[in-house]
Amino acid sequence: MQEKMDICTSVPQEVEKYRKYLEDLYERVQGTKDQWPPVQFKEYIKLATVVKVEDFTEEDECTKAMMNGKLQFIMRRKKRISIRKIGRLEDGTLASCIIVEGIPGVGKSTLAWQLGQRWGKKEILQHFQLVIVLRLRDERVQKAHTISELFYHPDPDIQQSVSKWMARTLGKDVLLILDGYDELSSELQTGDLSIFARIIKGEELLRLTILVTSRPSANRNLYQLLCSIQAKCQYIEIVGFGKKEIQEYIELSFKHNLQLKDGFNLYIEQRPHIHSLMYVPINCAIVVELFKERKGKPPQTLTEVYTALTNTLLQRHAKKTPVGLTHTVGHDLLKKHYSDLVGTIQDPAGLAGSLYSRGIIARSVRDEIQQRDLITKRKNEVLINAVEAQVTTDPSLFQVFMEVLKEEPSLSTIVERMTSLTVKSSKMTCFEGLSSTTLDQLQSVAKLAYQGTLEDQLIFHDVQDNIESLGLLQKVPQLYSTSSPKASYNFIHKTLQEYLTAWYVSSRPTSEQRVFVKDSLTKPNMAITVRFMAGLTKFQTSSENMDDLADIVISLETTDEQRLIENLHLTFETQNPTFIQRLMGNKEQTLHLSYAHLNPFDLYALGYCIVNSSTLWSVNLSFCHLTDECMRMLSLVEDGKVFHYITSLNLSGNKALEPACM
Repeated sequence: MQEKMDICTSVPQEVEKYRKYLEDLYERVQGTKDQWPPVQFKEYIKLATVVKVEDFTEEDECTKAMMNGKLQFIMRRKKRISIRKIGRLEDGTLASCIIVEGIPGVGKSTLAWQLGQRWGKKEILQHFQLVIVLRLRDERVQKAHTISELFYHPDPDIQQSVSKWMARTLGKDVLLILDGYDELSSELQTGDLSIFARIIKGEELLRLTILVTSRPSANRNLYQLLCSIQAKCQYIEIVGFGKKEIQEYIELSFKHNLQLKDGFNLYIEQRPHIHSLMYVPINCAIVVELFKERKGKPPQTLTEVYTALTNTLLQRHAKKTPVGLTHTVGHDLLKKHYSDLVGTIQDPAGLAGSLYSRGIIARSVRDEIQQRDLITKRKNEVLINAVEAQVTTDPSLFQVFMEVLKEEPSLSTIVERMTSLTVKSSKMTCFEGLSSTTLDQLQSVAKLAYQGTLEDQLIFHDVQDNIESLGLLQKVPQLYSTSSPKASYNFIHKTLQEYLTAWYVSSRPTSEQRVFVKDSLTKPNMAITVRFMAGLTKFQTSSENMDDLADIVISLETTDEQRLIENLHLTFETQNPTFIQRLMGNKEQTLHLSYAHLNPFDLYALGYCIVNSSTLWSVNLSFCHLTDECMRMLSLVEDGKVFHYITSLNLSGNKALEPACM
């Protein structure tokens, strides 16, 4: 109640109107009822404050660490924080800058918009006259050069009045939330002409309070800006789900099917690496929904999770397509070679018998073909038409049909041509049951993702005119009106865009793949894309190039802990023991990760790489914020086999660990 009493009432009428506009805007920002994966929690965000150590006195050393983007060197203590305490420092004063950091999919944007919504409902942050959430991926926002352009209102007079009021008060009593700093180009992050850089550095609206959400990949640029000012900063990390939250999510998801819940619990118990992925909320939702759909082989890695997600979205889209507009690749090949098959098959009766015995055609079809009064061409037409109908219903039958055709010597030429096309399709996609038309559309969507990733573009225009969305793109909510009448689109999650970028590159020639990986490895914003590249290609090349790839991909001698952690994930994603042995087998036997903040998935990836390296290791995990759950994940690798490869393990400084783990 005290917070509500802090509201200042002496503000212009135009500011009150702008507040009402924002309240209505935030109320409209809700998830769509048919979004996938569906949301099980209306509100579930786990936060931790990151507090500077008291004994860190060398300012130049601190500044140097921040300039290098190594937050873990200047941070030691963490503790839980409620959403109501955001913006308030431990001494009770208000922070002028709040940094909210989190890995992809952990809920940064969810937090940003929830702050706006709850402020609009007068639940929190009522000491601010205005709470303005800006989605930095929005084109209108990125094109802004002035304060007036940044704070949009449909009424130009109100927009101008609010801008003048802010300029007069220097932004006092206003919280500006910049959501997705990592989604800005490098120029917009730090450039002298960037309105965002000027605001963060205090060159615009000196008394403005700002909150910035970002992936860790943008730390370096963000901390460079902060080091240039004397700001009272609060650092917040969204730490994702804990074991308790994961189980609660499972309980909610399967509350109407206890038997399925038991099956899912057994599934993740037997696959600890999948369980470790679920600490990221969006991954948790995807894994749960994929299990419910019970389609295909259960995913084993992050790449397989997003492959299954993409396949599910494509299949859901196909179900919405009118009957007759989509067919499988097998159906398309049969159509393409229909005349060749009809004109080439010499013994339709014998072939019909073989197909019947394999369950591809019905007895009535076999009997019709074996009638003596039908000419051969007519028998072949009846046969291929029947096969085509069955393959359309069950795409898996096409491979059986091809196996039967291989038994006929007279069909060897046509079988070879069809097989080459099938192999080409399998190289181009890891998705099942898609038509060649859909594959072409997918290639176009993936190319769009690729071009957007290279150009730091997350919003796409005129997509509906030339590209089928396939359920992978969604219409961008019109949060701010623009002069353009055409709709804009983005991928349903930035991580999906990164996955499709990697999928597109993996379908290109090997030489292009190598150039892409080499150019992307040193770019923090490309880390997830390169991880997906590792998962899709397995880095399976000739042995001659394997050593070269090892040199390009990773160096375990790096002193950058964040880079080292990402390298371990990338290596884990390949699930390729041969590559791991070439990569790690001849390296130094010491691994230093001191002061890096490690989660359970990090520990599982570390253990997997150690076991498959077939090398003995001395591992330093001191001051890594380890929990008992982290150590449990490490112990689950190969049923504890990982400890056979660790000669010494330093766990000092991890206060959350039980004594038995030390």
